[in-house]
Amino acid sequence: MLHFIAKVLEHLQPYIPLMQSLVWPIVIIVAVVFFRSHVRFCIDAIRKRIEQGGGIKAGPFELPPMAPTTPQEQVKKLQDEASEEDAGQTTSQETPPTLPSGLKTQRDFMASYVLAEDLVMKKLSAELNLKIVRQVKAELGVRYVFDGVAVDENKFIAIEVKMLRRALNAKMIARQTLDRLNTFYTSLPEDEKIKFGLILGIVIEEGNPEDVLKQMSFVRETYKYPVHILCYRFTALQEEFGIGQPNQAL
Repeated sequence: MLHFIAKVLEHLQPYIPLMQSLVWPIVIIVAVVFFRSHVRFCIDAIRKRIEQGGGIKAGPFELPPMAPTTPQEQVKKLQDEASEEDAGQTTSQETPPTLPSGLKTQRDFMASYVLAEDLVMKKLSAELNLKIVRQVKAELGVRYVFDGVAVDENKFIAIEVKMLRRALNAKMIARQTLDRLNTFYTSLPEDEKIKFGLILGIVIEEGNPEDVLKQMSFVRETYKYPVHILCYRFTALQEEFGIGQPNQAL
């Protein structure tokens, strides 16, 4: 009998590596068959987290749940912000600004707006050593579409960029933006409020950045969350990144 078993094992020896390689696939198949309801639950949970947006983690700290914005949401926000700037141009002067009218001018301004936002995000990311996640919407509290969000230690930093033709309109535009963010802030649980802060980057085509910052004295007295405001000349940003004027044919 022992001689027979030895002979059988001798013949099976070439197949041992194959049998070893089949062990884990067989174990996995058995596990899926017997525990398929649990496997399905895990897969559904992962899929739901991807669809709804999960927190963005940095070390031990995690941002409130975020989800990517759709192209339609991004376009709507851009159009709304450009319309606010247009309204400011009209209300801040007795005579409308002497700018070319028509669709082409508005499209050119929106193209500049997109470029300005991109340049400010790159500048902040490099200077502050922040990993910025672009174009996301909050799933906690009031749903707000952010130009960018980041974490710094245990703080949730929202980043908003506003493009203005003239520095004169900065106070009005800043107040509208900060009021909307205040609605989001007040909807947060108390433990999330203490983590929230904002960087507001204002880009102007004409005017002096110092004049813009002088208009912002109301911020500290009006809003409870920390607000850090920066202002840049659009041409200066372009020169810093070594690019020319945006394509006027857009």
